[in-house]
Amino acid sequence: MLSNFFFIFIFILIFFKNLEFGVAHVNYKLRGEDSDKDQKLVENICKKNNLPLYIHQVKNPEYLKKNSLQVKAREIRYKFYSKLSEKYGYTKIALAHNAN
Repeated sequence: MLSNFFFIFIFILIFFKNLEFGVAHVNYKLRGEDSDKDQKLVENICKKNNLPLYIHQVKNPEYLKKNSLQVKAREIRYKFYSKLSEKYGYTKIALAHNAN
């Protein structure tokens, strides 16, 4: 389910060759092994391309299921992105979402 990630990633690599950027990935742990496989794939791509990678793993995915999933997931994502911006000085965020 990483198709948008790949599109944005390739676009940035091709059109912004001199741009310094990092990759942030949130693993919500909602799809079990598939969630971990997605994370591993992102890790491998970033490693091969020598890109900084920041990962946040949700510790309690059941909390997301009991509440408004989309709202809580967005809150987690944006809090994570905000912390990265503050810590590393990133000023722009490109978002990728899957179809579901």
